[in-house]
Amino acid sequence: MVRQVTYDSMVEKVRESVHARILATMEGSGSSHDEPNRLCYHATRAKDWQKAFAYGRVAARKSLARSAFSDAANYFEIAMTALDKVPFTRLREADAVDIRIEARTAFMSAGKVAEWFDLGRAAEGRANAIDDIGRKVAAMAVRSGAQNFYGTPIEAIETGEEVARLAGEWGNPGWLNLAQYSLGQAYFIAGRYRDAEQMLGQACLRLSGPDASAPPGTTPKTLELLSCMMKSVTHTTLGEIDTGAEFHQRASAIADESNRPFDRVGAGYSGGCLALGRGNLGEAAAILEDAFAITQKYGIRLFVPVITCHLGIAYLEQGRLADARVTLVEGREEARSVGYTSIVLRTSIYLALALSRLGDAQAALKMLREARNTARQQGFSGLEAEALFGEATISPASNENDRTSILHQLRAAIAIASSSGAKPLLYRAEALLNGMMDNSHGNV
Repeated sequence: MVRQVTYDSMVEKVRESVHARILATMEGSGSSHDEPNRLCYHATRAKDWQKAFAYGRVAARKSLARSAFSDAANYFEIAMTALDKVPFTRLREADAVDIRIEARTAFMSAGKVAEWFDLGRAAEGRANAIDDIGRKVAAMAVRSGAQNFYGTPIEAIETGEEVARLAGEWGNPGWLNLAQYSLGQAYFIAGRYRDAEQMLGQACLRLSGPDASAPPGTTPKTLELLSCMMKSVTHTTLGEIDTGAEFHQRASAIADESNRPFDRVGAGYSGGCLALGRGNLGEAAAILEDAFAITQKYGIRLFVPVITCHLGIAYLEQGRLADARVTLVEGREEARSVGYTSIVLRTSIYLALALSRLGDAQAALKMLREARNTARQQGFSGLEAEALFGEATISPASNENDRTSILHQLRAAIAIASSSGAKPLLYRAEALLNGMMDNSHGNV
């Protein structure tokens, strides 16, 4: 208490000198270099901005290494703020771009999607200002990855295709791998599943080779895991279960070896989707529950919406309607809070199906129609097909107009699913359509 009162009574310049002496003593002893957070604290209060930047970056990296993503994001913020107070030079601007690029992993994993997007945009602007094409491509890749969550598929694909082309021309395989992973993810979100699996396949192939590389802020193995994860999910969506299983096994093997929480959640996502695709609902729920627990323990917020969405679907398919409703509501709110548009739509679709089975058909139909219209307007064609099929399954066929409307919904869903190659959805829609047509003929 006495120390705090004394400290508070000091004038600012005296405080700075006190922190500068403490910093110098710590640096001289060498005993505190394993505590960069303390060095960063004193450097910041001493207004030694170059050292605050350096120690903040080290503290951020150490936090990332132990999967403390929120702490890492905070230290990256401190480091970026400190660096901007250093006198302007070209080297300072290069460092400013590099740290924003590196910081993406922390902000991404913590689910700070808007901040992740802003990092890429700011880095791109500063790279442009110093006419650094390599750093510009890297910054664009950061922005492209964030757009998969933060924008529309059309925007994400446009940026992603440009980044993949520029990264290829630049000849940097690490950034090309990340660009192709992000572009494959954008294709998936847009419902272009065949394009997605082919693009992801290119990244998987290079990342499994002897010269695998990844950009700063991630490792080749983690990027390979993510690429295999998305390729598995895509093949499962296409109904190609054996190929989906092959790539999930690759993702799972990497997660088992690294034992990093982020990697385990990624493998849990593809494993849960694969189990759902196989119809193993109990297995799917167990895998996704485990993955969700890891996200909560380590603050891996980016995965929370997609994990809870598919967990809710597993509960719905099991007939656990109350659990499904609660889980899907939570998933939708989490998706909204991080700006994950596609998962807002998907959770809405399956929440509507849960509400219908719980007896609130009117609210369910309204929710499905809103999801379908949004998906159509923003270019989420795969989700539009899912919403159309959902509408058809719960709409009453009490008269000829109702029946005509349902047939139209099914035919529209079939057209989209046929174009995208989503065979499981296609077969279900065709079966329902054929059943309705057979009933109509039987009634004639």
